[in-house]
Amino acid sequence: MKPYLRSTVVLTVAVLCATGIFPAFAAAQQASPQAPAAPVQVSKVPIAVSHAGDDAVGLSFVAAIKEAIRRASSASLAAAADDAEVVLVVTTLDPDPAKPGTVTAAAWTLLLMKEATKAYIGGGLRMCGPTSAPKAAADLVAQVVGILGMRSAEIPSSAEFEKAETVWDEAVEAAAAKLPLEACGVKVRDAFLEQMRVYVKWTQAASLTPDVQQAIAAGLSYFTVDESVGKRIQTQAAQLSQCQAELAALKKAIKK
Repeated sequence: MKPYLRSTVVLTVAVLCATGIFPAFAAAQQASPQAPAAPVQVSKVPIAVSHAGDDAVGLSFVAAIKEAIRRASSASLAAAADDAEVVLVVTTLDPDPAKPGTVTAAAWTLLLMKEATKAYIGGGLRMCGPTSAPKAAADLVAQVVGILGMRSAEIPSSAEFEKAETVWDEAVEAAAAKLPLEACGVKVRDAFLEQMRVYVKWTQAASLTPDVQQAIAAGLSYFTVDESVGKRIQTQAAQLSQCQAELAALKKAIKK
């Protein structure tokens, strides 16, 4: 450091200490240590692996797939399909029975488990030998994770699914609040909410992403009350009551 710069720094520190600014700043730094950042919670998609085949290399390949899923940061290995949101179905066979144990041909299918259906979201074919099975398995799992990332809004355990569900629920509730509770003997608000529940279940089963505002507008079109129609119904009801009263009076007069 140059001599004149050193003098300037020493003088500045001396001034800060004399005025009490530097000690106060240092004390504040010691009294308020920076809290460690909270660990980010990453939800893992449970994946079950279903295997058909008894060839040696195929069995090794499937075992490597399960191990790769266990190591994945965004997936976990489910013990059974009932515990999984996604099922990876793998079928293996030895294409060259004359030289058993040298290669396996593996067909794979990725299924997204819905409430009452299964949705196909990926599939393909891979071949590997005994030494290349671990790498082939790791590559397949990486491909599966990539597919799930693109379809995350359809997977209940994902943050994207929860966010989309929250947006949907809030928009539907806000629209329902604008409807009357009941009109002409019909529970309008309840009927609208039930229709929207059925609609969102249908879209989820069909692997569709609904446009919230468009769906709400379509739903409201069936439940928006026409005031003029309501007034006509009220007028007709009043006229009917009057006619019934006049008829009752006429009957009394005839009996006399």
